[in-house]
Amino acid sequence: MKRKIFVLLLISVFLSSSDCKKDESPTGSEFQNKLTLGTGMTGFVLVGESTSFTMIGSSLNLYFRLEAKDDMAGSNVQIKIEKSTTSGYSHQQTFTFEATQSYGHIMLSSFGHTFGKGEFKASGILVNGNKFVASINYIVN
Repeated sequence: MKRKIFVLLLISVFLSSSDCKKDESPTGSEFQNKLTLGTGMTGFVLVGESTSFTMIGSSLNLYFRLEAKDDMAGSNVQIKIEKSTTSGYSHQQTFTFEATQSYGHIMLSSFGHTFGKGEFKASGILVNGNKFVASINYIVN
């Protein structure tokens, strides 16, 4: 009898001291808020991904991949370009891209950079709700 009580006591101590937390694996979206730039694209893959680009002539075609943690829910996307100045950033242009479907987390497209050389910031914004998603700093030489 004492042996049974001892075994039950050991089992109770073991169970109470074991880690009984819920699964702490990430839940929800596997996507993240991120904006990347490149020199081309193949399917949903951005190629020539970089933050430094060389402009030959007066224009540079830049490709972007905007990924949102939350579903874009058919929202149009804006890419806002700002140039770094000694007093902050100066707005250059905002490009609007129409949603091609009513759901999804990724938009890929391109825009013509015609703002000369320097340091810039591109920001991705969902038009529905004017929701900022992500930004990236880049250089044009």
